[in-house]
Amino acid sequence: MLDYDEFESKIETAHIVGFVRTDDIVHVHIKDNVVITKDVLYEMHDSLWKLTEEPRQFVFQAGSNVIFTHHARKHTKVVEETYPVISTAIIVDGLRQRFIANLYFKLARPKRPSKSFTSLNDCLAWSKEIKSILNKQG
Repeated sequence: MLDYDEFESKIETAHIVGFVRTDDIVHVHIKDNVVITKDVLYEMHDSLWKLTEEPRQFVFQAGSNVIFTHHARKHTKVVEETYPVISTAIIVDGLRQRFIANLYFKLARPKRPSKSFTSLNDCLAWSKEIKSILNKQG
């Protein structure tokens, strides 16, 4: 479970815990044993819009035994286009999760910068680098 001492805002549902960190990055933890169906995917979407009404950088982290149904995977592209996201970093735990994340990035071709990492620190460093690049572009 996530434990931040400092955050701007927080939202918790039966499936996720999300924080807007003081560095303006949204960290979303998908709880253990969650089966992400199409309905859960849209619930997450609505919750994240409630958490942040403006586009921000996101870090996603899945708990253990999180499963995406086939139906949910088919809808991720549609939902991704309306998420309040500037960039997406995903914390992966092991080769299996890294393979799945990289396969998704390759097949779905997200419109925003997206990458997987094995540590939160690497996610945050990359997110700050992306923010700097985007700020320079105007």
